[in-house]
Amino acid sequence: MNTNNNAPTFEEFKEAVFECFAPLAERARKARHGGPTAAEFMETEDAESVLKNNYKSNLRKFNEGRITRNVFLTGAAASTADCLSMLY
Repeated sequence: MNTNNNAPTFEEFKEAVFECFAPLAERARKARHGGPTAAEFMETEDAESVLKNNYKSNLRKFNEGRITRNVFLTGAAASTADCLSMLY
């Protein structure tokens, strides 16, 4: 059982988002026969902006006790990945 109650770092959050986003991006990439890889897209200005804004918003919720670390790294990451998939 993980008892780490510290907020995830931005890098941890970004990694969790990537794990959710990569399969979505790969399917879209195949459907349109090309485009940037998931990793390449994650480094774009648009993706970085979404990541930073969602991280800050969820960090505030975490610090207020409204979400747990697990929710931060699962639900918030999946939600952010869905948003990125729409931009992709």
